[in-house]
Amino acid sequence: MIVVYPDDVWYAGVKESDLDEILTSHIVGGRPVERLRYNPGVPGPNKIDLPKKEVAHAPVAEPPVAQPASPAPAAGSGWKRVCRADEVPADGMKQFPVDGTSVLIVSARGEFRAYQAMCPHEAVPLEQGIHDCAVLTCLEHMWQFDVLTGAPMGDAERGLTSYPLKQEAGDLFVQV
Repeated sequence: MIVVYPDDVWYAGVKESDLDEILTSHIVGGRPVERLRYNPGVPGPNKIDLPKKEVAHAPVAEPPVAQPASPAPAAGSGWKRVCRADEVPADGMKQFPVDGTSVLIVSARGEFRAYQAMCPHEAVPLEQGIHDCAVLTCLEHMWQFDVLTGAPMGDAERGLTSYPLKQEAGDLFVQV
């Protein structure tokens, strides 16, 4: 949750249990709660400096229709099992290791997508962010991405790497 209060002070990562402290300290007392304050442009502890460049985004593969005759992809096909579909919260997301690559599986309105698990801005797990079935937001510095394509939105300078994903017999498979 992001909360904006007077004096152009922004808070990030606010929980319901923090609201009393914000009310007492900031709204009534006029002193921002420094431990929750969001400071754009201030590098986090996991800052990765990468040269800025335009990145072409691979098209997102639409999940193929499941083939009932084959319970799992054939060996050597490049498809790797990630998890059962019900392991990803409905309209949520979860990170999984796949052959040494961290993959974020996003569920949005009954559809699944697979993306790189770390924010391209900093080495922050996107699983710790939020999405509303349209926009995925990394809460470290508020970079945003289109949930269905991984394209950058708002201040994000780079989009997410997407991986082909398919669902068969209740399991999710990706090619990394």
